[in-house]
Amino acid sequence: MRCRGWRHYYTFGFWIKTNNSNFDCETSFFTGPGCTGTATFAANIDGGPIIPNWVYQSVSIQAPANAVSFQVYCDTNDALFDKFILSPVSKF
Repeated sequence: MRCRGWRHYYTFGFWIKTNNSNFDCETSFFTGPGCTGTATFAANIDGGPIIPNWVYQSVSIQAPANAVSFQVYCDTNDALFDKFILSPVSKF
């Protein structure tokens, strides 16, 4: 995921649709492998309540220089998710 001491930039996103509820996804970087060590909040994507067709939601995030792993936690309610993406970008 990283070269020590360098900051990296990513786009995180996913496809979603909901029937009648809100959703919330939180992302964090960790200093250790497997989401261990110190957590650093990266970004949040939320929405709803009704998204009847598949929609792409995304956010730009910057990894801290000491990041080793990345976690996504979603409170989905009845939302349907597809195609989670974490893609490197040059800068934003």
